[in-house]
Amino acid sequence: MNAPDAKVSDSAKRHSFIGGSDARIIMGDDEAALLRLWREKRGETEPQDYSGNLIVQLGSRPNL
Repeated sequence: MNAPDAKVSDSAKRHSFIGGSDARIIMGDDEAALLRLWREKRGETEPQDYSGNLIVQLGSRPNL
């Protein structure tokens, strides 16, 4: 099992845990997003592609 602080670089492994953005969806009131997340975690649908999302792009940049 991975250490708690280890990064998951393989997106196929991301279905095995709940991350911070997942918690926001779980605690929120967007039922469609919750159902999409549930299906994604069960392996019934492909994860959404966030590569074009500006916040994701900024968060993945190394510190300058």
